[in-house]
Amino acid sequence: MEFITLDDREIMDRLSYTRVDRVAVLKAYFSFQGCKQTSDKSYGTDIGSSKNKTLMAKENISFSVEALYSLSMMLLGHNVAISPVLINTSMGTVSNWNKEEMKEIFNIYKKWLHKMEESNFEELT
Repeated sequence: MEFITLDDREIMDRLSYTRVDRVAVLKAYFSFQGCKQTSDKSYGTDIGSSKNKTLMAKENISFSVEALYSLSMMLLGHNVAISPVLINTSMGTVSNWNKEEMKEIFNIYKKWLHKMEESNFEELT
C-alpha cells in the first residue's frame, strides 16, 4: 500500500499548474462518479475527527470518495479537517458505498461547479 505524503493541491503547486490546469483537474474529478474500484492510497491518522477516523479504519475508500476528498483539498487553502469518509449524519452511517447517497453528494458538487463556471472560476473556493 502506498502512503501519499502530498495531496493533489501540493503536487499541483510543485508542478506550477495554471488556473486553467486546476479547473481541468476539478472537472476531471467528476469522471469518477460511480467508480467502485477501491483506492490503494492510505491517509495519515491525524486527519479528521475521531469519529471519521474510526469509520475510515473499517472502510476501504472508492475512487469516487477519493475524488470528492481531493476536490475538497484542492479548493481549500489549508488542511481539510475531514477524513476521506462520507457520513450520513442523520443516520450515523458511512455513505461511501451507498449508490444513491453518493449520487446526491456528487450532485451537490456539480451544482457548485455550475456556479463556478457561471462566474468564470473567479474564486476557486
